[in-house]
Amino acid sequence: MPFIHNNNEYKYISEKEGRKTKHILALGKITKQQAQIELNKWNKQLEIKPIRYKPILLQGDILEELQKIPDNYIDLAFADPPYGIGVDYGTSFKDFKNDFDGYIAWNKKWIELIFQKLKKGGSFYYMNYPRQCAYIQVKILDTLMDPRKTIRWCYESNVGMSNKNFTTASRDILFYTKGEKYTFNGDKVTIPYRNPDDKRIRELIKKGKTGKTPYDYWFFNLTKNVSKEKITNIVGQIDNTPPNQLPEELIKRIIKVSSNRGDVVLSPFAGSGTDLVVSSNLEICRKSIGIEINPYFCKFIKKRLDETFDKKINNLEIDEKWYDGKC
Repeated sequence: MPFIHNNNEYKYISEKEGRKTKHILALGKITKQQAQIELNKWNKQLEIKPIRYKPILLQGDILEELQKIPDNYIDLAFADPPYGIGVDYGTSFKDFKNDFDGYIAWNKKWIELIFQKLKKGGSFYYMNYPRQCAYIQVKILDTLMDPRKTIRWCYESNVGMSNKNFTTASRDILFYTKGEKYTFNGDKVTIPYRNPDDKRIRELIKKGKTGKTPYDYWFFNLTKNVSKEKITNIVGQIDNTPPNQLPEELIKRIIKVSSNRGDVVLSPFAGSGTDLVVSSNLEICRKSIGIEINPYFCKFIKKRLDETFDKKINNLEIDEKWYDGKC
C-alpha cells in the first residue's frame, strides 16, 4: 500500500486503477487508519464487475481480412507471422522459402494495413528471427512508425543443433508506436529488484514499488511438449493443430504493458489462439480480434475459447457484442 509518511503521521495515500488515480490529501495530519478508511471508500467506487469480452475471429487471408477492421480502431497489435523459412501451414499460403524479396514485400503490405488500423498512440509488436527483423525494421517499420525498442526473447532449445554454426535460441520483438504519446504500463509488469536490501530500494518498496521495469532481454521458456500449458503439437502435423504455441506469460507482458482494460488487441496471425485466450483472461480483460487463414486452426481456436468461456464464475459478465466493425 503506497503510504507516504513522516514520523508515522500519514499525509496522503494514493491508489491507481488504469488511468484513474485517487489522492487523499490531508489538511494537516491524517492517521494511517483514517487514510485506510478513505481509501476503502475509493476502492469501493472502483469495484469492477468481472467481464470477458468474446474475441472476434476472422478466417481468411490477412490482406483481405484486415480490410474488414475500421481504420484507427486497434490499441495494440502483436504479430508473430510466418518467418519465410518454408513452414507448411496447411493452406495455399506459401512461406517464401526461396523468395526473400517477395517475403519482405508481403510483410510490407500487411504491416501498412495494420498501421491504418492502429489508433493514434497505438502500439505494434513484431516478432521474428533477428535477420528477418533487421530487414523489416529498416525497410518497413522505420518508415511508418516511431521506434521504441528491440527486445530479445531468449529461450533454451533442443532443436536446430549444428556442427557448423551456433544454435538459434532467440527471437527479436520489434516495439513501435503510432505517435509519441502511447500507453506504457511499466508498473504492471515489474520484475523483482536485484538488490532489495539497498537503502534506496528499501525506500522505494516502502512507497509501494513492487519492482522495476523489465530489461530489453526476456527469458521465457518455449511452450514445449512437457509444458503444462502445451495444447498443440509442436510441428503442427497431427490432428491439424497449429505449430509454435507461444508462452502465455510473454503475451501477458506485452498486453499488460501496452494496453489498458477494455482496449482492443489485434492478433493478425492467430495460430493457436494464445493472444485471444490471454486477452479474455479476467486479470487482463481486453477486447480482441484474431485473423487466421487455416480453417482447421480456427476450429482449434474456437474449441480453446469455448473451454475458456464455459468456466463458471460468479457475477461474470460476457460481452459478445462489443465489436462495432463491419463483419
